[in-house]
Amino acid sequence: MVIPDILANSGGVCISYLEWVQNNMGYYWTFDEVANKMEANITKGFKDAYALSKKHKIDLRRATMVLAVERVLEAFNQRGIWP
Repeated sequence: MVIPDILANSGGVCISYLEWVQNNMGYYWTFDEVANKMEANITKGFKDAYALSKKHKIDLRRATMVLAVERVLEAFNQRGIWP
């Protein structure tokens, strides 16, 4: 099994987001809390991509891209910024 680069490199993005949330909201999380939040996000991402890969019989790289595009489109639709 080859872990797609998008998923393998997502830890830095996840940590940056968690830092942003802490700064914006005035939160302080311990290292363990941050690590658990990051692990939960990355694990969910992998499980979702793996399930999509099996469902559509595509490789994990394609499944990860499909999942990413679906999530961006969903965010656009929820915010009403898609034409």
